[in-house]
Amino acid sequence: MNMKIEHAKEVIKSLKDEDKKLEPFSSHKFIGRYIEKFESEYIDLLIKEKKEQASKKPTDIFREVHRQIAIFLSDNQEDLNIRNIGDVKDMNIHYRETSCAEWRFESSK
Repeated sequence: MNMKIEHAKEVIKSLKDEDKKLEPFSSHKFIGRYIEKFESEYIDLLIKEKKEQASKKPTDIFREVHRQIAIFLSDNQEDLNIRNIGDVKDMNIHYRETSCAEWRFESSK
């Protein structure tokens, strides 16, 4: 995954600043905000995956990139001051309700 930790931190900060109650957020919400802030980098992730998996359907490419983003979040929970709290059904970028990880904000260290 070529996502930069600085970009992920900026997205997390944006989500945190938006929600003063600090309600949990979904991977889908994180991905949507990432796309808003770093569209070019997101496209690069899709292109890289498409080249690596030329035989996959386009929706499989999105699904794989989004899976990799969720793994990135999970692997970097401590640095991002977030915690995985399970799964939730939420609207994805294709306007389909699917299951994804849910995260809560942790206090800054």
